[in-house]
Amino acid sequence: MKFSYGLPAILLAAINVMVMHQVAVAWAPPEVNTVAKKITVRISGPEAGTGVIVKKQGNTYTVLTNWHVLDTPGAYTIQTQNGGTYRVNSKQVKRLSGVDLAVFQFQSNQNYQIANTANSDKVMEGTTVYAAGWADTDAVCEQRCYQ
Repeated sequence: MKFSYGLPAILLAAINVMVMHQVAVAWAPPEVNTVAKKITVRISGPEAGTGVIVKKQGNTYTVLTNWHVLDTPGAYTIQTQNGGTYRVNSKQVKRLSGVDLAVFQFQSNQNYQIANTANSDKVMEGTTVYAAGWADTDAVCEQRCYQ
């Protein structure tokens, strides 16, 4: 499975901390995938990647992604699981200091699920980790597809 720019660290971190709690209640991989699909957005523009909805305040949603996905200036859009598309205001993208992460916001009247986050420092070696995102094209996916 080939993801844009390798395995997105954001998904590894965000879904890992989300799944940590879910595994404790014995969610099966298909159930984890159902949640992952709801919180994952496809990012398109000069660069392509994946983000995770991590916060909601009123009609404002915050998405966490890798900085390298949005570091090239230009017009970006996101697509949510239900097909909704939203513009990313590149002037409001905030890089997180010292890591390859960034956050941005979008406005919507739709009700989107957000990721449950926790302290990733508590993840122990041997913990099952799931990753999901919008893969680059390859022999299996002739178009970017969710995997």
